[in-house]
Amino acid sequence: MISYDTGNAVGILTRWTGSTLSRGWPDIVTIMIIGIIYKIFLNFWNGLEGFDQTCDPNGSPSCIPTEKSGSNSYGNGNWAFVVGWWHLGEVPMSVPLSLLLIFRTNISYARFFEGRGHVGNMVKTCRELSRGISTYVVGDDEKTKLKRANCARLLKAYTISVRLSCRKEEANKYTELNEFLNSKEYEKIKEIKKNFVLIILKWLGDAIADFDGQLLFPRAMDFMERDVGNLMSAWMGMQKLATTPFPFPWIQTLVSLMYLWMYTIPFPLVNEYGWIGPPVAGLLGIAIYGLWYIGCELEDPFGEEINDLDLEFFEAACNSSCKAMGLGMLSKELAEPPPPLASAAAEVQKLSRPAAVATPAGYAPVLSVATPAIVQSEAGIHQQLKSCVEFGDLHPSIQGTIRDHFQQFDQKGIGLIESNKQLTQLVTQLAFKLNLGAYISRLMDEIDKVNGMHLDWDINAFTRWFLSTVKPMIS
Repeated sequence: MISYDTGNAVGILTRWTGSTLSRGWPDIVTIMIIGIIYKIFLNFWNGLEGFDQTCDPNGSPSCIPTEKSGSNSYGNGNWAFVVGWWHLGEVPMSVPLSLLLIFRTNISYARFFEGRGHVGNMVKTCRELSRGISTYVVGDDEKTKLKRANCARLLKAYTISVRLSCRKEEANKYTELNEFLNSKEYEKIKEIKKNFVLIILKWLGDAIADFDGQLLFPRAMDFMERDVGNLMSAWMGMQKLATTPFPFPWIQTLVSLMYLWMYTIPFPLVNEYGWIGPPVAGLLGIAIYGLWYIGCELEDPFGEEINDLDLEFFEAACNSSCKAMGLGMLSKELAEPPPPLASAAAEVQKLSRPAAVATPAGYAPVLSVATPAIVQSEAGIHQQLKSCVEFGDLHPSIQGTIRDHFQQFDQKGIGLIESNKQLTQLVTQLAFKLNLGAYISRLMDEIDKVNGMHLDWDINAFTRWFLSTVKPMIS
């Protein structure tokens, strides 16, 4: 939107960008040209029919042009009829045109500020929800922080989806969401194709419900769910304006009368004022076309024209509230869902399989164990991670955990982790599985140090790196 100083009249009058003149000048120039052509034609017509030549009776070759009796400034015959018709018709035609034009401008003005109200409600609700998540949710442990950050991530996806929906760009620019949604969520977005806001608000509601049991007071959940409903209401109000144009019969009638009146008003003006008529017609054009283009600018407040609401600005305001409340924003990698947990019996069965069973290249064989004991306590797991150096040194249950997650992110099935993305996802899942959630930020810093390296790590190489990275943190 354009910012301006109401005290600077010169700056307002001389500004071209965003003015109605920048859009309506071709029509204004056209009606002035019509008036000029008509005046030239009248002068030519009067030269042919409006004068006689009176000659000297003594035979002098010089003749003096004299005006015919009964002639007028706009010619004789049929032209007098045409001019008389316009003098009678121009005023009655201007009445319905003015009513239609002013009513349409008022409605467009109302639509613009209704849209501003819905956008303001969206920003207010995002701020309320961010405050609620920060205030009502008890706990500063790493897991709770990640759950708060997940809500901030979904609020960011919500604001992007609202902008795409209001600008009818969901089909072309949905890839913007790929930066903030995990792989499963992104596939769902591609599947539904439009109205992404619905599913994202559903996910946001699920994320808020996950705080059940750690709220400051029981009604806090109701307050936050109400905010999610208000976000839905804000989007629905904005979508109503974006998808409902002004009724076509009204616009068609208005445009027909406007162009008919404006393209013919130069005729009576030229007849009345002569060469002053075209500039007067131009002034009328500035007024009439100005009102028309004001309505065009304000009718849809969510576009990308210079006078439309700056949705990117309000989107940033929504997300800055999460930052102000210290929620952070969960990365796409950390948002990847954990794999389904295998039952204890299934895990024991895996750990007990013979070494002769074929395994992918690079995997360390797992020896049969007679005791199906699984290390479950945090202290026991940390003791294993501190004391072991190689994959084969670890307790079979920890070996099974690492092996299962390694296989999940070995996307090509070749027994190797090849990219930083795979490494990030693998370490994130292991951190939660092995009770290392408190160290997730430091683990991400360590991953950044190997970013860009050509990995090609098998399970043994990965385990050596993982153990050497974790030891200083838990010692």
